[in-house]
Amino acid sequence: MTAAHAAFARTLPAAHATAPWSVPALAAALFATGFALPRAGGFTVADVLIGAFIVLATLEMAARHVRPRPIVLAVLFPILLVLGGSLIGALDVGLTEWIVYDLIRDVGAAAALLAVIQVFDRAPTGWFRFPARALAAIAVIVAIQLVFLGQETLRAKATFPNPNVAGHFMATCFMALMVLPVSQRTRIAGLTAAGVGLVATGSFGAMLQLAVGLAVVAVGASRRVRPATRQLLAFAVIATIGVLGVAAASGVQFLPERGETTGYNAAHLDRTTSGRLELWGAAIDQVVDRPWGIGPGSSRNLQVLREGDASKETHSEPLAFLSERGALGLLGLVALWVTLWRLAVPLGVGRAMIVGLVVASLVRETSHYRHLWILLALVVTYERTLAAARTGGNPTVVS
Repeated sequence: MTAAHAAFARTLPAAHATAPWSVPALAAALFATGFALPRAGGFTVADVLIGAFIVLATLEMAARHVRPRPIVLAVLFPILLVLGGSLIGALDVGLTEWIVYDLIRDVGAAAALLAVIQVFDRAPTGWFRFPARALAAIAVIVAIQLVFLGQETLRAKATFPNPNVAGHFMATCFMALMVLPVSQRTRIAGLTAAGVGLVATGSFGAMLQLAVGLAVVAVGASRRVRPATRQLLAFAVIATIGVLGVAAASGVQFLPERGETTGYNAAHLDRTTSGRLELWGAAIDQVVDRPWGIGPGSSRNLQVLREGDASKETHSEPLAFLSERGALGLLGLVALWVTLWRLAVPLGVGRAMIVGLVVASLVRETSHYRHLWILLALVVTYERTLAAARTGGNPTVVS
């Protein structure tokens, strides 16, 4: 699939117009996303650059008298449902400091998603090369930090708050670099760095995200090959799932009890399984008590999941939305994923990314990762651009 996309992209003009300032601004923001430190008040330099990209995209729309694209309006509706659910949940405790912070974070992620879609949907393919090259470069830099800088703080964080964020960044980079337009050498370097960096983080949720995404890509690719090759691919997927299942079931027997320099230890595996079950049970009890929600971020800051531990989040996006933003917020989240799925090209990497991210969100809270929405929007709009050129203007029709 990737080779076909690359071959077709080379037949298109590199650009039909000079790229607006928002395009290199997004490339700078993506590069800075790999440096989540230093931070002030929970926000980083990358957030400032993402904000600059959003402002530039808005100003360019106003200067050119361009209306929001239909795809933007389609994505905006479920986002408004999420924000509505957040405000209803906030009525329980008021606009506290943490709720305001989470609302700003949610609005920033949503604005980044909408701005990328507005700028890049049906854009010249040359525009995508700026952020794609920046992404490959930062993937290599982060991987070097994770692998070769042996201190625990750097292994766990690189410049991210914890290894899970770094892991999901690497997994999302890997999927995006499969399709975004870069040279073959750059693609290989970026994919290798993202894969090695992911392994270095020891993030099981991020590994699940990438494994599911690649499995969806393999299933889509199998439809285009001979039956014998299709059977071989199916066997490989089944065998991989079996090996991973056996490894997860027997991991505690073979892993060291603890290991502060690696995520591969029995203590980490135990926290990943039994620890989550305890948190999920507490979140369900919270939903029963207040089905309208308690406000974004309140589960952690009010210590309702584990007494005396304000750092614990729900570790499940749907449960977190239901307990903090109520049924309306969860409906908005589901509607957002469904809308993006419908807008993405069938059998494309964009849809594979969506499935991987949704599955990972069942055991992790990822909606506040700004890079997630930026990269997903880039992949979806790039594949829509290729499909529109191939099918004469209809990006949802793929041969």
